[in-house]
Amino acid sequence: MEDYAYILDIGTITGGRDRREQRVAFALGDTDFKLFELVPKDNAAINIGDRVYIGKEARREIPSTM
Repeated sequence: MEDYAYILDIGTITGGRDRREQRVAFALGDTDFKLFELVPKDNAAINIGDRVYIGKEARREIPSTM
C-alpha cells in the first residue's frame, strides 16, 4: 500500500446527474509507482510536484482516492 504520492497534474472532471465539476489530481505513488486519481479537498493548496499523504490515517489534503 502506498502512503505517499507525488502530484503529476491537477484538473477537473464533470460527472453525475447534475453535471457538476469536481477537482481531481493525478499522482504517482512513491513506493510502488502506482498511478492514482485523487480528490483533493476544496481548500487544499496542492501543486504539481507536491508530496501528499494518501495512507490509511487521517489525511489533510486528500480525503479520497478514485
